[in-house]
This record gives sequence, C-alpha cells and structure tokens, in this order.
Amino acid sequence: MTTTIPAQQDSASVQLQTLLDRYQAQRVLLVTGKESFRASGGADLVASACATRTVKRFYDFDANPERTAVNQGIALCAEFSPELIIAIGGGSVMDMAKLIAVAESTVEDDIQPILSADNIHRKLPLIAIPTTAGSGSEATQFAVLYIDGIKYSVDAPALLPDHSILDASLVMSGSRRQSALSGVDALCQAIESFWSVKSTPQSMDYSRQAIGLILANIEDSTNGADPAARQAMLMAAHLAGKAINIARTTAPHALSYILTSRFGIPHGQAVALSLARFFAINADHRNRPLNDPRGHRHLEAIFQSLSTLFDIDGPDGFSRRFNDLLTTLGLHSSAGELGVGGKEAHQMIAENVNPQRLNNNPVTISRGDLERVIDAMLKTQ
Repeated sequence: MTTTIPAQQDSASVQLQTLLDRYQAQRVLLVTGKESFRASGGADLVASACATRTVKRFYDFDANPERTAVNQGIALCAEFSPELIIAIGGGSVMDMAKLIAVAESTVEDDIQPILSADNIHRKLPLIAIPTTAGSGSEATQFAVLYIDGIKYSVDAPALLPDHSILDASLVMSGSRRQSALSGVDALCQAIESFWSVKSTPQSMDYSRQAIGLILANIEDSTNGADPAARQAMLMAAHLAGKAINIARTTAPHALSYILTSRFGIPHGQAVALSLARFFAINADHRNRPLNDPRGHRHLEAIFQSLSTLFDIDGPDGFSRRFNDLLTTLGLHSSAGELGVGGKEAHQMIAENVNPQRLNNNPVTISRGDLERVIDAMLKTQ
C-alpha cells in the first residue's frame, strides 16, 4: 500500500490522475457519500482527475452498509465493468467500496457468502481518499457489513486498498460534531491497539504517534477547523488505522457495536463510553488473569507509556483527562446522558458483546466485570 499526502491544494488531483494513468484505467467506479461528496470537494477532485475517463458513481446507501445496498453495488459493478475503483468518503464509504471490490472477484451477486469464503481476493485496483479524520479505514483490511440489522466484520488482506491519498482540504467541510466523533474514534483505536494482545513493536509505534498527534490537535481541529490541525488529525487517524490493522481492537469496541446498531449512538461516541472503565480494569492487570502471554511486565510498560502520553497518574487520572476531553468536544461519558438505560438495555448490550474482541483484551474480562462496566456506562453522570 502507498500513501500520498499532497503538499499543495491541487496536488491530490495530480496524484490521483497519476495513479489512474499508471493503471491505464479508463472506466472508473466511484463510491462516495451522498452530500459529503460535493461538500468535501471530492466532486471537484474527481472532475479534474477523471476528465478524460468514463465514471460511474455509486452512493445510494446508508451509513451502516446493509446487505441489500452492497448487492446493488455489486450489480452496478458487474454492469459497468470498471477497471479501477475509487472510494471518497468516510468509513462507511470505504467499507462499501472494499466489499464491492472483493465481491467482484469472490462472489457473484450476493455479498453474504463472503462471510464464510475461504479465499477472498480482488482483481480491481482500489484507491481510498478519506473525507473524515477518524476511522482510518483507508489503512485497514476490514469492512463492516450489516445483515438483518446484525453487524458482521469481514477481515482479509484483499480488503486493504492499494493506495490512499490524505488531503486535509477534503476534511475541512466536516461539522464540529463529526470532527469530534471522528477524532475520538481514532483516539480509542490508538489506545486499544496499544494495549492489544496482538500488538507488535510496529503497531505500538503507530499508536504512540497517533495518540501524540490527537492529543495535540483534536481540540483545535474540532473547535476551530484549523487546516494544520485537520491535516495532523487525518494523519493520526491513518496511523491509528495502521495500528489496528495489525493489533485489532479490544473490549471497548466489543461493547460498542450494539450501541450503534440498536440505540443509534455514533461509533466514536459508543466506543468512548466504556474506554476509561476498561482502562481501569486493564491497568489492574496484576490482580487479574491475563490474555496477553507477554505478562505483567509488558503491561506495566504499556500503562506507564500511556500515563506519560496523557500526562496522568493512574486510572483515575486517565478517567478525568479522558472525560474532560469528551466534555470539551461536546460528547458524553455515559450512555445514560444519551437516553439509554434500564434493565432491557443492559441485557441487550450484555448479550451482544463481541467475544473475539474480548479475547484480544490484555486481561480476561469476567462476566462480573462486564456487568459492572455496563451498569456504570448506563448511569447518568
């Protein structure tokens, strides 16, 4: 995978045109958001780079790609026969483009068989151009798919885009709330990948860089839409994406998906609701059974590094720092503040925790731990 960071405002178009020329692509399938495509400047970018090419745009899908919408994209791709796919948008757009790209080679007209396919592959080149600074999806081999309201994650090397172009001018149109949600999403990914069982020296380096950039720039990026801060956040999200592509996510993500799919809480906010609580559990690793075979000494170093990065002393200090940041950004630290509470909500969340991500958590999460985290998360602070 190659990553390009344009040095000038118009160079993203030049970079895209160069890639199209390299692949000799005359027929381009463009996967985009609905309104964001024009608002971000993506439409102007494509008009310039693809002036001499035939382009078909697919954008008629919701934020959480459903099976039926993906199948529509597959059908359009089969009918149009593109030579290359470009994704311009946020995480859902990237997911849709990835799924269409691999479906074109792996399945016929229905995306569902890809969930059990042994060999997922892709023939068409895929270029990813993010318009939000959060998911880092342009740097990962994952895609999310919903079937009958249930979330599935597809994970295969073929989903990793061949190229990404990081242009801060394309994220400037995002609202204050979108910037806050995206930034917190990237921060949570960077933290989780840092303490993940699957972390490596390389992924931890990506995480450190991402956390440093986010803490230094997220408030300016969100509150003032400063171009330099937005560029830094775009790079931070990309680094966090590279980190989770290696290390994957952990317990906070395990709880987050049902909060989004059932209660409509945006993903970045949903992950943030339990992060500080799981920080405290993981930091207490010497009193708990471990999932990470590297042992307590490794985790001691991890949490010492996080304390240094956040300039805090222990879990209580992290909780205060993290929750203060959420407040500053206009986000929440409890689901209760968002109107989610009661025994029914508690039971639904507990029954829909992703076990794979719990297994990737550095310490074993007991049923009691889970119940206490959910209880605390549903309270009104």
